[in-house]
Amino acid sequence: MTDAMRALGAELRNWGRWGADDQRGTTNLITPEKVVAAAGAIRTGKVFDLGIPLDADGPQTGHFRSNPRRFMSRTGQERELPGGGRGADDWVVMPLQAGTQWDALSHMFYDDHLYNGYPAAAHVTALGATRNAIQHQAKGIAGRGVLLDIARLKGVDRLAAGTAITPADLDAACAEQGVTVGAGDVLLVRTGWWSVFAADGDRERFMDAEPGLSLECARWLHARDVAAVAADNWALEVLPAQQEGLTLPLHLVLLRDMGMTIGEMFDLDELAADCAADGTYEFFFTAPPLKFTGAVGSPLNPLAIK
Repeated sequence: MTDAMRALGAELRNWGRWGADDQRGTTNLITPEKVVAAAGAIRTGKVFDLGIPLDADGPQTGHFRSNPRRFMSRTGQERELPGGGRGADDWVVMPLQAGTQWDALSHMFYDDHLYNGYPAAAHVTALGATRNAIQHQAKGIAGRGVLLDIARLKGVDRLAAGTAITPADLDAACAEQGVTVGAGDVLLVRTGWWSVFAADGDRERFMDAEPGLSLECARWLHARDVAAVAADNWALEVLPAQQEGLTLPLHLVLLRDMGMTIGEMFDLDELAADCAADGTYEFFFTAPPLKFTGAVGSPLNPLAIK
């Protein structure tokens, strides 16, 4: 962790902004009034699901995380219930961050502190997180969503690996699309990178270097009071990092200092095509996590409703 990295974190830090006991961070910006206003973005009733399939054929390579494994515990053939009925059940084994996901505010940290100043060693143990765990976001991630399609802005199907998206790119996309990003919004950023796996079937390439947000975008997100941010790549930010010797610096600033929930591996292609067709890049967005107590992330199937 460099001095410059710490300085940026201190500049953008939201500790105490919503009280000393807060565990939600910037999703506090999605107020009841914001939710009511966001409902006005529903005009056609079209629903887009943004989650990737959860199965053994997913993008995980096994080097870091594995793909979900689902098993049948009964098929209904074992026994007939009184009256003639039969029932089937299944169960699943998976990393909670194997597919489309939210990163909880306890997912990454530095200098032994989580968001809002909680000591990491005391609150993230082998039993889970006792502060900033994902269940605290259960009610807070539904409101106005905005898609910024950076791949389309650049005139490509997908950005090249290592391409850093800058604040100027975000501004240019807003201008090109005729949309603003403001307080309480959930920002979705399309790089086109999901197609490396979805279209090409290349797990290793998808989970390696990638295009994504640059560290400088943290100031852009902070200035606009964005509530949460997600992208169609596997780590949100550009990889490798532009800053030598740092690993996932944007994660550290967003999660630990700003208290901003991060979303990854969103499938934005169908939504992006529809937005380009009708020129409307805002929608009602909802993506509640599963309430795994103490978890540092959660799978989800986000919905954009236009």
